Amino acid sequence: MTLETLRAQVTNPVVLRNVMQKLGLEERGYTEEELRKAIEAKTIKDSNLIDVAVTGPDPELVRQIADTVSREFIAFIDLTLGQQIGRAADFIREQIRVEEQKLVEATKEYTDFLSQPRGVVQLQKEVEAKLELVADFRKRLAENELQRESVLKRLEAARSRLAATPRTLTTKQSLLKNPTMLVLAGQQNGEVGEQVAGLQVESEELNPVYLALSQELAMGELLKAQLGQERENLLHQIGQLEKDLSRLQSELAVKQAEQDKLVQKVELLRNHYESFFTKAEEARVSSSMRLGEIQVMHISEAGPAEPVSPRIPLNAAVAGVLGLMVSVLLVLFRDYWRRSSGWQSA
Repeated sequence: MTLETLRAQVTNPVVLRNVMQKLGLEERGYTEEELRKAIEAKTIKDSNLIDVAVTGPDPELVRQIADTVSREFIAFIDLTLGQQIGRAADFIREQIRVEEQKLVEATKEYTDFLSQPRGVVQLQKEVEAKLELVADFRKRLAENELQRESVLKRLEAARSRLAATPRTLTTKQSLLKNPTMLVLAGQQNGEVGEQVAGLQVESEELNPVYLALSQELAMGELLKAQLGQERENLLHQIGQLEKDLSRLQSELAVKQAEQDKLVQKVELLRNHYESFFTKAEEARVSSSMRLGEIQVMHISEAGPAEPVSPRIPLNAAVAGVLGLMVSVLLVLFRDYWRRSSGWQSA
């Protein structure tokens, strides 16, 4: 309630009926409407006070009405606020119970989700392992490409050298320097004469350089085939890993979204639960402060509806008595002063 709302409750029918009943105003000729018109309540600016003024012909009755109105007003507000606070407290307690139940259910749901196989953590580890394998295979594929390029260059060079190298070598040798041919020639002619001394024998044999180049080329082709097979295997493994990785990442995304949703739900319910606890405490403190505030009331002195004339004889008698008392006091003081001065001189 605001201070203005409280001020309006000063003349609440419940307050007026209680005042009339306790003071017996009906027997004195008062009605509830007349009592309401006799009461004026004002708020004091920049304060939490309410000024209650009552007017009427009987000063003593006016004072009693003002005091009773103030007490009944405070009692009525205390009761009203107590009822409101009680209803609010019941509502907050019920909400706390509901939110607590929701929080327990959400927490259990989240715990059950974490206990499932192939959870977020496991999927993350599998994705990381697959990524490491893909990275390793791509590194090996890059090394394979470099080796293949080197082998292809060596093969091209070997082919060029092989093309420029004769397959066989032709040699000429004097018949006299070939014992085998010399024996054969002697057997045919019966003797070796000067006529065969100038004869030469031609022979062909494999070029060792050509043979070495052929072997080098064959080895290069074999290495090229091995590297090609390794490249195909690496590409197949990378492709399979990427398919597995795509499937795992999709599964992880779904699991992660579900986990995030559950975490957000738990956090939201926890915030609601704590918020209601905070509201309950704030309501308790606020109600205590409000009750303390409205108990501090400024009640103006009640006076009669018409001014009372001064009582001159009574006032004169009071003034005379006060003057006599002051004169006696002055005389006593002067006598005391003289005696004090005489003692000091002696």
